[in-house]
Amino acid sequence: AQEVVLGLLGGQNRNGRQHAESVSRQEDNVLGGAILKAPTKVIPIFDFTVPTELPGVDPKILDPRDTYADAQEWYTKANKLADMFINNFKKFENNEAGKALVAAGPHAE
Repeated sequence: AQEVVLGLLGGQNRNGRQHAESVSRQEDNVLGGAILKAPTKVIPIFDFTVPTELPGVDPKILDPRDTYADAQEWYTKANKLADMFINNFKKFENNEAGKALVAAGPHAE
């Protein structure tokens, strides 16, 4: 999932080193338990719950939309990724478990 998250951070002009360092701090917060106490919000399309603040982490990278100069670019890419997931998983909709998997996945807006 980290590759997906990093792929949706900042678009073409992202600073990879800055994001890698912040991801490392995020991992420290997860392992240290700070993430369990952090305030959160839900990212649309994927319905990911993400923290809005973590110690030592720039809050601008916690919501991938905030890493883009134009948030609409994030929405465009996120919807494309959601469509790819939906189309790829259609082949699993022939049973209840597959239908549940697809229903739990992203939804294009």
